[in-house]
Amino acid sequence: MQINLYRAVKRYCRSIDEIEKALGELGAEYVDAIHQTDYVYRIFHPATGTPSKRIKARVNQDGQTVVHVYERAEREDRVSFEQFEFADSRIVDFINTLFDVSVIVRKKRRIWRKNRLVIHLDSVSGVGDIFEIESPPDPSADTLAEIAGIEKRAVSCWTPFPFPMKIWSRKDVNLIDTGFEGFKTVKINLRGGRGWDGYRETVPRISDF
Repeated sequence: MQINLYRAVKRYCRSIDEIEKALGELGAEYVDAIHQTDYVYRIFHPATGTPSKRIKARVNQDGQTVVHVYERAEREDRVSFEQFEFADSRIVDFINTLFDVSVIVRKKRRIWRKNRLVIHLDSVSGVGDIFEIESPPDPSADTLAEIAGIEKRAVSCWTPFPFPMKIWSRKDVNLIDTGFEGFKTVKINLRGGRGWDGYRETVPRISDF
């Protein structure tokens, strides 16, 4: 199933409690809280070494697993992916036989709704709290106004995100330690790609969470 979303906001924040209080005052509805583990795989073109796809396998606390397959995107706010649903997490073992996992994300997600907006408040292991607002891909003027109103109330909670927001690479790099629990970086051997001999090193991006 093809999914298209507009990611209006994704920010690192100091206090989920403050944002939840603001959401309640703005008339948003609390939906649920769930524990999730995401396994993120970055796929590189074998000839050029450039990013081509990203796979995210999300295992929910009941074992149900959803796999998202993303094409390379030029913009972080326009999200498009194919979604596949599985009854249990065995699909992760299968994907692990094909690709090296780049990032493992463990989090508790609180879900809120306000009209056509879906709001995620994530407590990510080893990183902190992340606030996200998603809407249908072509939000109306009223929806954009609602997003702006939530942002205005929550702006005092924003802090800079602690990771780079892009993949970078160079030759002769070593496996690095992010210093955050639950995350690792992986170097992927790209030998044979049109004479380019080296490794690509990946670090978490905000879109991984």
